[in-house]
Amino acid sequence: MIGVLLLTAAISAAPGTAARASVGRDMAITSPVTGNVAALFSNVTIDSRVAGNVIVWGGDVRFGPGGAVDGNLSVFGGGVAAAAPGALPVSGRVSTPGSLLRLYLEEMHRAPWDPAGRGTIEHGLRLI
Repeated sequence: MIGVLLLTAAISAAPGTAARASVGRDMAITSPVTGNVAALFSNVTIDSRVAGNVIVWGGDVRFGPGGAVDGNLSVFGGGVAAAAPGALPVSGRVSTPGSLLRLYLEEMHRAPWDPAGRGTIEHGLRLI
């Protein structure tokens, strides 16, 4: 909870951005957002372009016909639904527990100090 509040404060403090954040209240993006979107225990409907990242914990993300994310989409404890089947309008990475499962399973077979993978996301997961 504190992490989301700090994330929200950091997003809001960035100069020249129009970020959006919500805790426990569903959010609908109906006009372009030039910053990041963060939601905790909230569903997010994206009907317009988000120039930043979208992070949702404990809620679903639904894309409308005009919805798109230029950055990364991270959804934990919820689902993602595209406006058109098989076409997820995200320019960056999509992170869900399912997409991170492969990295986790690979980590179980290596020691954290193993030099293979240094400088990659896998190295960072071993340190966590």
